[in-house]
Amino acid sequence: MKRWIPVVIATVASAMAAEDRITASSADVPLWAFPPPKAQTVAGSALKLSEVQTYDRTRAVDWFPDEHPPMPASVAGRAPVFACGFCHLPNGGGRPENAALAGMSADYIKQQIADMKTGMRVNDPHFTTGRNMLITAKVSTDADIASAAEYFANVTFRKRVRVVEAAEIPLAIADSIYFFDRSGAREPLGQRIIEGADDPEAFELRDPNTTYTAYVPIGSLARGAALAKGESGVPVCEVCHGQGLKGGPAGPPLAGRFPTGLFRQLYAFKMGFRNGTQAAFMKPVVQLLDEQDMIALAAYAASLDP
Repeated sequence: MKRWIPVVIATVASAMAAEDRITASSADVPLWAFPPPKAQTVAGSALKLSEVQTYDRTRAVDWFPDEHPPMPASVAGRAPVFACGFCHLPNGGGRPENAALAGMSADYIKQQIADMKTGMRVNDPHFTTGRNMLITAKVSTDADIASAAEYFANVTFRKRVRVVEAAEIPLAIADSIYFFDRSGAREPLGQRIIEGADDPEAFELRDPNTTYTAYVPIGSLARGAALAKGESGVPVCEVCHGQGLKGGPAGPPLAGRFPTGLFRQLYAFKMGFRNGTQAAFMKPVVQLLDEQDMIALAAYAASLDP
């Protein structure tokens, strides 16, 4: 990976530079042959962006620039490196396929990037969206990592997921995250967490106000609460993650975060995809957990208010 990443970045940069050198007066161009993309917007925003702008990974899609501090270039975007704010959003809220960074300590964020750079933290081959984070980590400078970490640490986290216990759910359609069929078709949940956007169109436009519903097995919240409080022989989660799982000196905040993301991290600790100094505290804990325990803990933490 280290050998081809610089080549990819250099190629993209070269192509963009060449494109910038090609100019033509609008008066000389048959504009009918180049129909402009439809301008798009989201509820409450005064901005209108094209489809190209909402899919450009080198720029954060910032529908509400007045609702957060000024973004450093590492978050707002600086081609050809992917913008941190594209995936994690300008408000740091993230989405189910990545981490919500808002309110996490800068030191914690920097340590995770450092672990990705050294190979201590790797990607589960089943989690394709995680590859972009590894690529970005490896090509980001220390200065950019520090500026992004400080920015997200100083943005207030806002919960956007509703956790619902259920035996049966709307038919789930997988596409990196889940979308729920609107025809009324149903399916059994089984022993899974199925989390999807309430408004798929807003999700695709990277609206930071998109809300999500996470369906979890019946009984998960009580089971997760018991596990978190040490009633089943597992160390008390609040010792490291703070009261109400809102963050502590030895662990990041968990309350109100996306439950599928929380489950993936527990799974990564258990399977050896996450290593390093901080991971050493979690590895003995996850060895005491089976898959249903991890589902229950993730569901319980996500149900809490941040």
